[in-house]
Formats: sequence, structure tokens, C-alpha cells
Amino acid sequence: MTWSVDDASTFGVVDYVIFVLVFVLSLAVGLYRARGTGKDDTTSEFLMGGRSMGLYPITLSLCVSVVSATTLLGAPAEVYQYGIQYALLPISLITATVINVFCFIPLFYPLRLTSIHEVCLPPHCMHVSTVYILIIKNTVS
Repeated sequence: MTWSVDDASTFGVVDYVIFVLVFVLSLAVGLYRARGTGKDDTTSEFLMGGRSMGLYPITLSLCVSVVSATTLLGAPAEVYQYGIQYALLPISLITATVINVFCFIPLFYPLRLTSIHEVCLPPHCMHVSTVYILIIKNTVS
């Protein structure tokens, strides 16, 4: 059997098996989590893992946050269209990570915040998300 472009636009048996396995695994994790652990989980405990997670799950979570499906699908197209300068991206990622580790995490971690959107701006206590939305709205329009 020879491969053609038309074959790339259809699902084969292997594709369906992988798709179903990913769906079933996601469903199993959701059902297991919905079943509960026998205690009342607050939003903070749910989002932060009770602040008792180890290094391995946190590392995996951060890696998945940085390397998303969009990156995996978009990076080859970006390199194809604009060239190899995309290879400079790790320099900015490493720089941003170092700045976050040494500047922002020591500042926000002791506050026990779940999200940056919980930070209030004195004296009016305006949420950062509102300011962000206003900036984006004025920039886009």
C-alpha cells in the first residue's frame, strides 16, 4: 500500500484506537476525581493539590503548560514559514523562567494565592484580570 495526501486527512484503525484510549483515560481520571477522596475539597485544595504534591507531578504540570498541543502543531509550520529563528525561543523561555523563579515566586508563594488574578491593587482592590482585559480590549480595537 502506498501513502498519499488523501490518507493523511482520514483516520485509520490505529488513529481511532489511540483517540478512544485517550478519551477513556481522561474519562477514568475525571470519574476517579469526581468520586472524591472522602474529604471536602476546597477550590484551593483542588487547584493546588493541597500544596502537598511532589516534585515530579509539579514538573510534569509545568512542562505540559509550556509545551502545549498548539506548540507541537504550530512550531513546524512556524519554522517552515518564517525560518529557523524559531530556535531562539529557548533563550527567552529560559530567561523568563529564571526571572519567575527568583523574582515572582518568592513574592507570591508566601501569599498562598491560587492565581495572579487574586492580587488586589490598593487602594481600590481592582482585580488584575479587569485591568488586563481593559488593556487587551484597547489594544485589539
